[in-house]
Order: sequence, then C-alpha cells, then structure tokens
Amino acid sequence: MKPPVPYRDPTPSENDTRLAWLIAVATSGLVIVAAALALDLHNQKRRLEDVSAQLKETLTLRETESRTASARSATGEAALQRVRELTSEQESDLKKLGELYAQREPVVKQSIEVQDKFTSLVTDLLEIAKIDPDAKEIVRKYNIQH
Repeated sequence: MKPPVPYRDPTPSENDTRLAWLIAVATSGLVIVAAALALDLHNQKRRLEDVSAQLKETLTLRETESRTASARSATGEAALQRVRELTSEQESDLKKLGELYAQREPVVKQSIEVQDKFTSLVTDLLEIAKIDPDAKEIVRKYNIQH
C-alpha cells in the first residue's frame, strides 16, 4: 500500500514571502553600494580631468604671453602660484579620497559578507530543493539556478 501524500498548501507560505523579501533587500543593497562606488569613482575622474584642463590652460597661457623678461617672470610666478594652489587642492582631494575610502571600506566588507551569506542561503536552498517539494517550488518560482 502507498504511503499517504502529505497535504500541500497551493499558496505561498509566509516563509516564502519573507525569503523573497530577504533576497530582494539583499540584492537592492548590493546594487546601491555598487552604484555609490561607481559614482564616487566617476566624480574623482572628473575632478582629475578638471585639474588636467587647468594645467593645460596655464601652460597655454604661459606660452602665449609676451616674450619680455618681466612678462615671463610675472607669468612664471602666476603659473607657479597656480601650480601650488592645484597641488594643495590635489593633496586635499587625496586626503578626502583616503577618508572616503576608509569610511566605505566597512560598507564594502559588509556587502561582501551579505553576498556570501546570500550565496550560502541560495546554495542551501538548492540542496534542500533536491528532497523538499516546497523548496523545489521556491527555486522554480524565483527561477534560481546553480
């Protein structure tokens, strides 16, 4: 005689909904962290391009100035002063970048930990799905693949 088939509720359980929300929140968090890091890198690149353009402008200005010694001296002093200002700004920017890196490093580590836990959760779910019909249904419903 065949063993009785256990009753299975056709609607998603509360655990299925919680798991779906957990997956959605974890994924959203990773996307937000990645977007913030990409935006920061883009801003730093733009700032370096601005500094480069300013240096080129200073060089062009110096080359097109009058050839007299006093004009060259004044232009040289102005260019040197501008280079000092740019160097100071760049040092400040590098310090800020280091501070931002230090601030974001824990967030990146945390996102890696969340990703590892998420991967472990999905791997466990795939393993359980081999023997549990409810888990198999979750894997099918959310199209989870190994």
